[in-house]
Amino acid sequence: MKEQLKYQQNTTVVELECQLADTTQQLLLEVTALRAKLAEVDGDKLNSEKIARAHLIDEYDKLVRGLFTAVFQLNHRFDEFRYFCHVDAHCCHAGTALKHPVQTRLSRHL
Repeated sequence: MKEQLKYQQNTTVVELECQLADTTQQLLLEVTALRAKLAEVDGDKLNSEKIARAHLIDEYDKLVRGLFTAVFQLNHRFDEFRYFCHVDAHCCHAGTALKHPVQTRLSRHL
């Protein structure tokens, strides 16, 4: 009877250890799956951030190019106006009328 009781205790201990090993293995698999999912989410987040950053850089570049274009055009118009004023001042002193293409372009803008 003692032997049978000892056998059952050993069998019970082995069964409990097997159940514990199975549960531990399941938990490890679950933790591994969660880590993989977390890595995937982090990768998606980084990819989304890269796309958003690239979009912002493109928009910024377009705005800067537009700004430089506008500044260049304004600078060109001021240069034409300055030239017109200079020529006009010299023509008025000489008593001649200005018939320069700059005058006709500027008179359209003014």
